[in-house]
Amino acid sequence: MKNEFWNALGGYKYLIIFLICVCIGGIYGLISSFENNVWLAIFFIIFIIISVVVIVIVLKLANDRKEMIKRQELDRVIAEEKAKKEQAEAEERTRRKQAEAEEKAKRDKVEAEKRTRREQSEADAKTRKGQEEWGRTSETWMKKDVGTLIEELGSSNPTHRSHAAFLL
Repeated sequence: MKNEFWNALGGYKYLIIFLICVCIGGIYGLISSFENNVWLAIFFIIFIIISVVVIVIVLKLANDRKEMIKRQELDRVIAEEKAKKEQAEAEERTRRKQAEAEEKAKRDKVEAEKRTRREQSEADAKTRKGQEEWGRTSETWMKKDVGTLIEELGSSNPTHRSHAAFLL
């Protein structure tokens, strides 16, 4: 606390020491001249009062400077805490966004797998249906004679042409 006060005084500490010495000298002069010369004693009283007022003003300036330094330090600490808080909030937002992105990726992957399974099931069902139709149609086609199959080779329907070519 004492060092803070002397540090806050800065260059004024020598002025205060000087003024204290002046006051001591003024008191000595007042005491020694009071009996001999009243006007000189009054001069020393005014001189002491002015020195004390200047000391009080300098001490007030030093105290104000000390308070300003404390306020600046407090403002700096508050600004650092605010910056740390903002950084923590930004990191938390980043973590939340990353977690949301990972969750969305998982949902998309599950949806894609479901879609793939559904499409595969539909394709398998279509293939089975096609095989069943081929089985039924092949029986029908097998019953046709060679002349009819040759005529089907010229059909505009590609399925009929392929069946006829296969059976021939």
